[in-house]
Amino acid sequence: MRVTFFLSAALIGAGLLSSGAAHAALGEGGAAVAADAARMRASTPVSQAMPSYVRHEFTTREGQEIHEYVNARGQTFAIAWRSTNTQPKLEVLLGEHYSEYLKQARSRVDQHHVLIMHTGTLNVEVRRLPRGFVGVATLPAMIPAGVSAGDLK
Repeated sequence: MRVTFFLSAALIGAGLLSSGAAHAALGEGGAAVAADAARMRASTPVSQAMPSYVRHEFTTREGQEIHEYVNARGQTFAIAWRSTNTQPKLEVLLGEHYSEYLKQARSRVDQHHVLIMHTGTLNVEVRRLPRGFVGVATLPAMIPAGVSAGDLK
């Protein structure tokens, strides 16, 4: 049976991560975005206010760019990343949705460099590039009106 790159990286990453302080994982409060950055040993988040959400961006020591999108209710409705060599700590970023991601990823071992999953409550798209990964995870029910997938990069 063939295992995809991102599934291997996710499973390896799962063993290296530990639980810790509260963070702004997908679907949770966005007030703790700085905690995510700290847990991932990243730069101080830079925030950019948009009409219906705030985008927080930080970069890990490994060069992984993380964008967390927080709606007007203070909920993290999307997370996007671009990284070199390895996936970011998806357990940190996806929070309570991480187990759902792993379950879906394991069932899609036939896809080579792409994982696209839409469960109704969670959407995740991950692409393995020649020199890294690019991905986005969203909770469709929390996305503000007028925001498109193209806005979440």
